[in-house]
Amino acid sequence: MNKKVLKTLEYDKVKQNLYAFTTTSMGKRLIDKLEPSSDYDEIANSLSQTKDGADILRIKGGIPVPNLISIKSFLKRLDIGGTLNSKELAAIGRVLRATNEVNRFFKD
Repeated sequence: MNKKVLKTLEYDKVKQNLYAFTTTSMGKRLIDKLEPSSDYDEIANSLSQTKDGADILRIKGGIPVPNLISIKSFLKRLDIGGTLNSKELAAIGRVLRATNEVNRFFKD
């Protein structure tokens, strides 16, 4: 989509408003990459995901995802045989606990 149209629609402000609902760095990166689409299937899929998210917010008050940091670099270091310090291990533990909570949330 052309930049003039995006500016007229204040698309950057829409993306900024989404940040308030995002608790992870991965979510913020996804917002940064977000672009308008004119593809019917992509739009239908996005609308379906939005409806699902709105239903979760309305019925359960949201998904229990705490503010997490990316552990990708820690996992890469482990993959090549490196070691982690206690803060890095604790961060991995928080991600694992959050993953478990989200899995339980969707099973309920």
